[in-house]
Amino acid sequence: MQGQSWSQLVPVGSDLGARPAALEQAVNEGIRHHGLPTGTRTALNQAFGFRLRGETNIVGLAPGLQEHKDLLKDLPEELDHRYRSSVTRFMMHLEEQGQSWSQLVPAGSGAGACPAALEQAVNEGIQHHGLQTNTRAAINQAFGFKLQSKRPFQVRRVSPFAGRKSAT
Repeated sequence: MQGQSWSQLVPVGSDLGARPAALEQAVNEGIRHHGLPTGTRTALNQAFGFRLRGETNIVGLAPGLQEHKDLLKDLPEELDHRYRSSVTRFMMHLEEQGQSWSQLVPAGSGAGACPAALEQAVNEGIQHHGLQTNTRAAINQAFGFKLQSKRPFQVRRVSPFAGRKSAT
C-alpha cells in the first residue's frame, strides 16, 4: 500500500472511533513488512481518535517449530527481557521465511562463533523485515556469538611510497 495518500486510506468524514479498513491494513502491513515502528498504530489512534487494531492470528506469540521452542527454553535466565523478546521474534521471523536455526547454524557452533548464514539472516531481517536493531546483540549475548553488522566495502588507501627505502 506504499504510494497511497491519506485520502485514499481514510474516507472523508471519518469520525472519532472510526476504524478505516484501508488505513488499518496499510499500517499493519507497514509494521509487519517494512519496519514501521509498532507504536505507529497507537499514535494514529491517539492523534485522530481512530480504533485501528493490530493483526491477530497472523503471527503467533511464539515460534511453532520444536527446535525453536527448545532453544528459547534454554536461553540464559539472566538474559534481559528485551533481548529475550528479540530472540523470540527472530525465531518467528525464520519460520515466516521458511527457515530454521539448524539451517543457519552448524552443529557445534559455540561461543565466539560467527555463523555466516545466521549473520546474513540477522542483518537482512534488521534491514529489510523490520526486526529490532538489538536483534544481533541479543543473539550474540544469548548464544555467545560474534555476529557483526553488514559493513560497506571500504577501499584502503596505500601510499605509492609505502615500503620503499628512502634515498638518503
